[in-house]
Amino acid sequence: MVFHQVDSSRQIIIGMDEAGYGPKLGPLVIAVSAWSMPKRLTVDDLWTQLDDVLTNKLASRDKRLHVGDSKQVYSSTKGIASLERSVLSLMAACQVRSLNLTEPAEFFALLTELLGKGLPASFSRQPWYDSCSISLPLKARLIELSEGVIKIDRSFQKCELQLEQMQVDVVCPERFNSLIQKYGNKSEVLTRLSLALVKDFIPPKSVDCQVLADKHGGRSRYLPYLLDAFPDRFLLTERESQKQSRYRDDSLSLSFSVKSERFLPVAVASMTAKYVREVCMEAFNRYWKLRTPEVKPTKGYPVDAARFREQIQRSWNELQLPESILWRDR
Repeated sequence: MVFHQVDSSRQIIIGMDEAGYGPKLGPLVIAVSAWSMPKRLTVDDLWTQLDDVLTNKLASRDKRLHVGDSKQVYSSTKGIASLERSVLSLMAACQVRSLNLTEPAEFFALLTELLGKGLPASFSRQPWYDSCSISLPLKARLIELSEGVIKIDRSFQKCELQLEQMQVDVVCPERFNSLIQKYGNKSEVLTRLSLALVKDFIPPKSVDCQVLADKHGGRSRYLPYLLDAFPDRFLLTERESQKQSRYRDDSLSLSFSVKSERFLPVAVASMTAKYVREVCMEAFNRYWKLRTPEVKPTKGYPVDAARFREQIQRSWNELQLPESILWRDR
């Protein structure tokens, strides 16, 4: 990862989070958002510095972007428009993105950018992705997105802030199941995948960097995984408790804490992961609706996933595909 004009007078703040840890259908999505800002600011300052363009406490008729825990910004009853508006606007304002919000975008082209590489091989083995074309935005208005980007750019310049990059890892059931067999539990899979994603964003040791993340399945001890991910770092444990686990060396600190979406970089990562998963599930549900018209859409969580699987069973059998492509073992 090469940051845009980042030197020792600035610092890097990286937030990471996931969506889809619990479901039995659809992907686990892990996301990071990487920010650069002057050393005089702290991560808590980001909300006030960007208060003119975004808020985590959206009021009625508030035209700012709603940014927060994805569970607060999006729900089935609220719909996806607010989540989509915030994520796509921030993505377009990102330093390394070339997203054009004056016209519709194709989801899988956008996902390829967010992955930082081509689509995983497992995508081509899932017919709901291979045969689907989804135009974005789904619900947000293009004019609102374009206006949002202009406002974000102005605010970034005023505060000397920059959203340097947003990136995701989309872990489809086939890969997820393989990793569960290798490591034995979901928590370890999430920790290893998250660190594998974030390590490419760590700047040189001359630049201070802070990594913020939610707890992984209640885990309190992360040091063995950190030493494996960052073998050139001499990381020490500062704290390990149920609420927070924190580690650091001279220029790098990593914190895993409860409710870390209170930090803006983590909130953006949370929303990005949720948005990507929701659009993946949109493709999944569209595909099965065509093959089994009577089936109702699913979010993929265990109880409803069982209902959905029963309703599509006949069509699924006709495809003669391995079970691991559809269903998660854990």
